[in-house]
Amino acid sequence: MLKLGKHPVARAAATSGTVMACGDALCQIIQQPDKSHGFDLARSARFGVAGITLHGPLFYYGFGCVDKMFGPTVNLRMAAIKTVVMQTSVFPVYLSAFFAWMGQLEGDSVHDSMKKVEKAFWPAFEGGCYFWPVANMFNFMLVPQHGRVAYVAGVGLIWNSFLSWTNNNASLMKKAQAS
Repeated sequence: MLKLGKHPVARAAATSGTVMACGDALCQIIQQPDKSHGFDLARSARFGVAGITLHGPLFYYGFGCVDKMFGPTVNLRMAAIKTVVMQTSVFPVYLSAFFAWMGQLEGDSVHDSMKKVEKAFWPAFEGGCYFWPVANMFNFMLVPQHGRVAYVAGVGLIWNSFLSWTNNNASLMKKAQAS
């Protein structure tokens, strides 16, 4: 079996995949309390794939790059700088790639995947601007560098439930327009 401790990108990918799948599952449970629609295992699996192939590696390298650029977080000012850099560089790239990739995993054409990005990006980015700065200030101030992706993934259980809801609403809007 792969020893993830020796492979930090693989560990980040596995952690993100697990948490993203769980975040989607939580969203489905919250959205469908009457169980009339059933649980969509494929939907949660797609979220897991996005975590493994996109979220984990991207944020592993994103946090690493920010740490190399600015050095250790020694005070509130440095945590704020790192938070702003992540929020204005890595996060928008991630959201765009996430919605495009989810469209592809859902079987959409490239054109429809780009439409999903157009519909879902701004609501998700706005929500992320409320959620992530606080979470990342804590992350940069108190979490050791090697634990940052795991922390973001853990806090991300809440965020990924919101992201799942946003992605699912964009998919439902596309289906409604097609009918």
